[in-house]
Amino acid sequence: MALSLGVASAQAAPSGLLTIRFLDVGQGNAVLITSPEGGSVLYAGAAAKRD
Repeated sequence: MALSLGVASAQAAPSGLLTIRFLDVGQGNAVLITSPEGGSVLYAGAAAKRD
């Protein structure tokens, strides 16, 4: 069995700035919000399944 790890080019948030990053996570989208104090919130969503 082979294991492949993808590594994105991530950059640290600039110190003292609010940053908002929009991410394509494959099955939906996500928003990563980092506060100037270093706290983070990740909002993730996906399309609703339809029958």
